[in-house]
Amino acid sequence: LRVTKKFDWSNKESVNQVADLIKSCPGVSIHASLECTAWTSWQNMNKFLYGKEYADELHKRRRASRKMLRSFIFVAELALQNGGEVSFEWPHNCAGWALPELIHFIARNNLFSTKVEGCNLGMQTSKGEPILKRWRFVTSNPRMYDALSTVRCNHPPGFKHAELTGKDAAESAFYPV
Repeated sequence: LRVTKKFDWSNKESVNQVADLIKSCPGVSIHASLECTAWTSWQNMNKFLYGKEYADELHKRRRASRKMLRSFIFVAELALQNGGEVSFEWPHNCAGWALPELIHFIARNNLFSTKVEGCNLGMQTSKGEPILKRWRFVTSNPRMYDALSTVRCNHPPGFKHAELTGKDAAESAFYPV
């Protein structure tokens, strides 16, 4: 089952549907990559540039993001209790990694954590220039951790990756094949 943006993680009934599915499928594995826009480092610049009105709107977006995160944690805990595996990903430098609820979830479940560098997977700009794009994955699955831990940049020292901006930044939200 693929749960996309159209799925309302803020709706308790929707979350309960996923929970019921997990309960009915012992050993099911789940992965999440929630929208991270509210937690990017650019938000600090945006708050500075656009002031209080922007900061207030960002605060609302972050509250909504935390609600989605708590919904994921709820179903992830259920999957683990039901014999399944979990994984979660956000960009490596995403400020959301510092959220207490996420830190406690990772620690409570002894999740493995690793970085993945997209250029090793063929990520590139629309002009074909390699993009470094770093993700952080946490997982309960040691095999997934071992496999992902090898996905690092193999360019020579000093190699200049393309900047991730504009259309390329938006398209980098999707995993390479």
